[in-house]
Amino acid sequence: MNPEEEIKTTEQNLIDDGYKKLTNEQLHELLVDKTVWGDFEYKGWRKFISYINPDGTIEGLNDWDSNVEGHWIIQNDSLTFDWDGYWIDWTGNAYEVDGEIKFYDVETNLWMSSFTKIEDGELPLEL
Repeated sequence: MNPEEEIKTTEQNLIDDGYKKLTNEQLHELLVDKTVWGDFEYKGWRKFISYINPDGTIEGLNDWDSNVEGHWIIQNDSLTFDWDGYWIDWTGNAYEVDGEIKFYDVETNLWMSSFTKIEDGELPLEL
């Protein structure tokens, strides 16, 4: 999906297409102790990489060379990132779509981010 289409999708669009929200257990299995690459929209289409540490911490780097740490929690079948810096904190419901994990804001139901690649373990944060 191209960026212009991505940012217009809603959680309801995925539900209508038959996708099921990932559960706490599925999110843990897919994301914890993994390095993830992804996209988000902020003043244009942005890229990032993050390591989701099993101890509840996270570190990320984006394509503006901004590096920040924070905390994550999976509860109520949603993933929350609470960044210690100026990155936007968010809680999202997750759906696996065409090999990607797409996140939709729990308050607005709008698309907020996608994990486009996931690899086991902690890898260097390089884009």
